[in-house]
Amino acid sequence: MKRIMCVAALIVALSAVAAMANNGWGLYGAWWEGGDAFGPGFKLTFELVPALQFDFHVAYFNDVGEGDTGLNVTPLEFGLAMNVPVTETVKLSLGGGPSYNFVDGGSDDEIGGYIGGCLEFAPYKDVALFLEARYVILDVGPEDLNGLGLNAGLMVTW
Repeated sequence: MKRIMCVAALIVALSAVAAMANNGWGLYGAWWEGGDAFGPGFKLTFELVPALQFDFHVAYFNDVGEGDTGLNVTPLEFGLAMNVPVTETVKLSLGGGPSYNFVDGGSDDEIGGYIGGCLEFAPYKDVALFLEARYVILDVGPEDLNGLGLNAGLMVTW
């Protein structure tokens, strides 16, 4: 039984190494309607198996919420996305996952989540432009920060 599990783990690991086409990192600008905020972000993507990728996002939002709340939120998002190639240069991804949100300004850190999609255009082999639309789920104390979000940026792929 141990041998079968080792072989299965090896097959999964090798298939992830062989499928390197959807790996990359990117920088983006982020808008969050629920937090009424803009901020910079960083994205890291690894293809696990063909058509399934792991996404990691981190962004920084200053003065989140209605009025002058003084809340600064840094969400760390971990998700899975399914890839759907539209053409050779256009890819659609749909997915979501949990987030851990570092909150400054008198509130405790919170667990949240997101669900959404990404449209990626790769005019060159190692460069892509992307636009993500998502719904963010997060409540911080009295602030209801649930709402739509948009990320747009540049990605370096390998």
